[in-house]
Amino acid sequence: MTITGINDLLVETGETVIVGIVSTTGSDSTISPTEYLTTTTLIDDDLAQIVLTANTGAMNESGGVITLRTYISGGIISQSGIDVSIIYSGMAINGIDYTTGASLVTIPAGQTGTNFTLNAINDILVE
Repeated sequence: MTITGINDLLVETGETVIVGIVSTTGSDSTISPTEYLTTTTLIDDDLAQIVLTANTGAMNESGGVITLRTYISGGIISQSGIDVSIIYSGMAINGIDYTTGASLVTIPAGQTGTNFTLNAINDILVE
């Protein structure tokens, strides 16, 4: 008997296949009381490569909003949620020049990505 894995685009943990003998025919055969089951594990070959994109490269200080998207490349779908830690850097300062509540975003199970936003803070500083 041959068991062949089916390649899919799901990011999964190892999946077990248990194969067992149910019955035999013929008067000269019996089922071993200790060796009638065997287990093998299917190892996933899909890797969730996470990508970050923005809907624009610039925003106005007065009411500007940028939508950011983190997603799994290649159309791969995760069977469980993927937490993505976000870091902000550069000359603009979080809380002074812009706001965001997202230091951790989650790509939900069964989804390919999720969105979050940066919101500009309109101040009186000449920058």
